[in-house]
Amino acid sequence: MSQTFKINTMEDYLAYFVNKVNEPIFSTSLPIVKERILEICRELEEEIDGINKENFFQRWATINSLESQIWILLELSEVTAKKGKTVFTEEEVVITAKEDCRSYFKEKCGMTLLDETPHSLHFSID
Repeated sequence: MSQTFKINTMEDYLAYFVNKVNEPIFSTSLPIVKERILEICRELEEEIDGINKENFFQRWATINSLESQIWILLELSEVTAKKGKTVFTEEEVVITAKEDCRSYFKEKCGMTLLDETPHSLHFSID
């Protein structure tokens, strides 16, 4: 039986991403990506802090969008930094994250862009 995963605090949630970008590769080879991820972490904190019952659904969609950008940045950074070869520029990585965040979670769940999006908060993106 697998364990369930739960994030207990905003600090736990954001610390994971901050720790990732504090790895040496981000300071030496990916400073623009590092700064963008830290900027998104600040935006996430603001969005989460501002949630109330009137704006929950809008903020949730924004949070999903921001989080998917972080995951895309991390995944593309791994490809970009591999074996010292430049596959993408940092600027291309940041642009791709902004453009592809709308379909990220859908694709991670094995769906194509043509598949109907399930009626679920997991796929609500701003």
